[in-house]
Amino acid sequence: MLDNLNAYEWQFAAAPRRAWEAPLDDPAGLHDWIRATVPGSVQRDLMAAGRLPDLYQVLDLEEVLAGVDASDWWYRTTLPGLDAGERAWLRFEGIDYQAAVTVRGRELGRGAGMFAARQWEVTGLLQRGPAELGVRVWGGGALPTWPRSRVRQWQRWLAARVQSGIPAFDDRLLTLKAPVHFGWDFAPRLLAAGIWDDVMLHSARGVGILDVYPRADWGTEHGLVLRVEVDADRQRPITLIGLLTPVSPAPEVSSQVRHWSMTVDAGRQVLHLRWPEARLRPWSTSDRGLPYLYQLQLRLSDGDDLLDEVCLRVGARTVGWEADGRLVLNGAPLRLRGVNWTSLDLLRGAPDEEARCRQLLEAAVKAGINAVRVWGGGGRERGLFYDLCDELGLLVWQEMPIACVFFDHLPDDDGFLTLACAETRGIIRRLRHHPSVFLWCGGNEWGPGRHRRLARALSEVAAIEDPARRWLPASPGPGDSHNWRVWHGKAPPQVYERDPAPLMSEFGLAAPPDIATLAGILPGQKLWPPGAAWTARQAQLDKLWHYAGPQAAPEKAAGTLEAFVQASQSAQGRGLQAGIEAYRLRPEATGCFLWQWNEPWPAISWSVFPYEGPPKQAYAQVSRSCAPVAPLARVSEHAIELWAVNDRLEATGPCRLEAIVDGDGVWQGEIDLPANDRVHVAALARSGVMQRLVLRLTGPGWVAENDYDLAPRPPRATGLPALGWLRQRVKEWLLRW
Repeated sequence: MLDNLNAYEWQFAAAPRRAWEAPLDDPAGLHDWIRATVPGSVQRDLMAAGRLPDLYQVLDLEEVLAGVDASDWWYRTTLPGLDAGERAWLRFEGIDYQAAVTVRGRELGRGAGMFAARQWEVTGLLQRGPAELGVRVWGGGALPTWPRSRVRQWQRWLAARVQSGIPAFDDRLLTLKAPVHFGWDFAPRLLAAGIWDDVMLHSARGVGILDVYPRADWGTEHGLVLRVEVDADRQRPITLIGLLTPVSPAPEVSSQVRHWSMTVDAGRQVLHLRWPEARLRPWSTSDRGLPYLYQLQLRLSDGDDLLDEVCLRVGARTVGWEADGRLVLNGAPLRLRGVNWTSLDLLRGAPDEEARCRQLLEAAVKAGINAVRVWGGGGRERGLFYDLCDELGLLVWQEMPIACVFFDHLPDDDGFLTLACAETRGIIRRLRHHPSVFLWCGGNEWGPGRHRRLARALSEVAAIEDPARRWLPASPGPGDSHNWRVWHGKAPPQVYERDPAPLMSEFGLAAPPDIATLAGILPGQKLWPPGAAWTARQAQLDKLWHYAGPQAAPEKAAGTLEAFVQASQSAQGRGLQAGIEAYRLRPEATGCFLWQWNEPWPAISWSVFPYEGPPKQAYAQVSRSCAPVAPLARVSEHAIELWAVNDRLEATGPCRLEAIVDGDGVWQGEIDLPANDRVHVAALARSGVMQRLVLRLTGPGWVAENDYDLAPRPPRATGLPALGWLRQRVKEWLLRW
C-alpha cells in the first residue's frame, strides 16, 4: 500500500557547504526552516518565501543565485510509525542531484543522480513510532568540475575556436543532471536543487510488491505477461489476485480476474506470471483509433489477510519497424508527425504545473500530432506526463539525459559509466509499463562511436530491462537528420525538401511571443528596438532579422515592434510548414519532429508555445500541416502540385478538393483518399502574379483547409563563412562517429 508523502508538511533550511565524502552534519542545529513544496525545488521555495526575486523575471541570474549555489540544503518531514507486523520501504522518484537520506538520524545512503529512483527498507526505523525523515541536498556549487590543467585550458581554447553556442568541456558533461540546467540556447544557467519528483512510503504485511512490469505487446490475443518483484519476510505460501478493469476511453461490461498460488522464499525474488486469457482492446494513437487503457490491480494475500496491493495502468499494442525504418503500430505503418519536448520547467513545483502539462499535450493532439520526442537535454518528465500521453494517444520517444557533446567528450571512468547505467536503468524501469513509450534513445547529439564503452553499456542495460522496445544509441543516427542548415546556417526553408534522411527529428525557426507576453518579460524601455535585453532572453537577433525581414511588408521595412513580431511569427509558421509538408509528401519518409513545442523558461526561442501567454502563429499552421487528413501543395516557380494525404486507417470516401488563388477558384474536383496513403491530385501552371493559395478538402461532416504564400520572400541564401561551414561539417561527422 502506498502513502504519497508529497502532501506531508515539509520544511527546508540552508546548511554550510560540506564535502561530499564527509560525515553528515546534524540538521537539528539549523534554525531558519522554511516551508517546502514537494515535488519542487529550493529556488522556487525561496521565491515563495520572499528570499529570492522572481527568477523568471531576472535577466542576469549569476549574482542572484551565487549564494544559493554556494549553500547546501536539508529537507525534513515526519514519517508515521508502523503497526505490528508491517514492513515499509521509502522511495524517492527523483532528487536533484547529489543527496543523502536519513531516517531517525541514521543515514540510509547517499548518491548522485536525478532520474533513477532511490529506495530503502525502513521497517526497523519505523517500528518504534513516528520518525523524522531528512534529505540533505548539495547545492549547485558542489557539482563536479573538470580538473584545472594546462591541457584542459588548451582543449577549451581550441574547441572555442570551432564550437559556437554551448561551451566545450562544460562541467555539465560530468553529471547526469538535466543538461538544460547548465544554460542552453533557450534557457539560462539555473542549477535547480531539491526533491523534484514524488516521494512514497510503501507499507506491506510481510511480503511487499516492489515492482511490476506488465507486457501486452505481442498482440491483444495473447493476453498479459507479468514480471513481479516481491520481497518476503520468510518462506510462505501466497496468493496473487489480478483484476483487470477498463478505464479509458469507455468502460466495458465487466472486469477480468486471475488467481496465482505459489510459495515464495525469504528475501527478494522475481515472479514470472502469465495471463493468457486476459483480453485487452488495442491502444492506439488518437489519429488511428482509441487509446484503450486498463487498470491492473494486484492483490497479494496469504489466505484471508491482505499483505500488499499495487495498481497501475496498462495498454496493449504491438510496435515493429519496416526495413525502411518506418514505425508499424498494431500491424499498420505509421508516419510520425511529432514535436520535441524540452522540459516542462527549469524549477519544478509551480502550482499550475499539472494544468500546463495537460494544456500542452492536449494542444498537440488537437493539432494532429501523434508523437513527442522527450529531448535528452531535459531528461525524464514526471509520471503525469506519461499518464497523459497514454490517455491522449501520443507516442513517446524517450531519451536519456545526455545532450550536445561535440568537440569535447564525456568521462570514460568507471564511476561515470556506473552512474549512466543506473540512471538509464531507472528511467526504463520507471516508464516501461506505459504503452505510449515506443522508443528508447541514448541521448541527443553525442557520438556513440567516440564513446564506445558507454554506448555499449547503455544498450546492454536497455536490452536487459526492456527487450520489447527499440534502442537507438543517439539522435541523430543513421537515417535521422537534425536539419539546422535552416536557421543556424541561414538557408531558406526550401532546403528541407532536399534533406535525404527518411527521418528529420529536429528542425525549426525561432520567433518572439506576442507583444503582451514580450512586455511581461522585457523591461518596458528595452522592448524596442531589439538589443541586450532580447539577447538575455536568448534571442539570436541576426537570425531573427534574417528570416523576419523578407516577411515584413515593404512599407514597414524600417521596422516596428508589431511588424517584427508579425513577420517573425509568420516566418516561423511558414518554415515549419515547409519542413512538415516536405516530409509528408515524400514516399520514403518515416516522419518528422519540429523543434520545439514548449520552453522551460520565458525566452525568445523556437517554441510554438511560450512559457506563458498564447501560442505563436505557428500553432495554427502546424494544425493545418499535421492534420491526419489534409490537402497539401508543392509550390515551385512554374507550377503548383495539388496533393491530399490520409494518415488514418480508413478511406475517406468521396470528398471534394477546391483550390482558390487570390479569391478565385482555379480547380475543383472529387477525390477518394485511400487509407494510410497520399494522392497526387492535379498540377496547375503558374501564370501572372499570384499571392495566396487556399486549399479546402470537404468530406461528410468535416472540412480540412490549408493555405500557401505564393509570393514568398525567402531569405537570401547566404553561404556560411568558411569557419561556420567547417564547424557544421565537423559537427555532423562527430555525431556519426
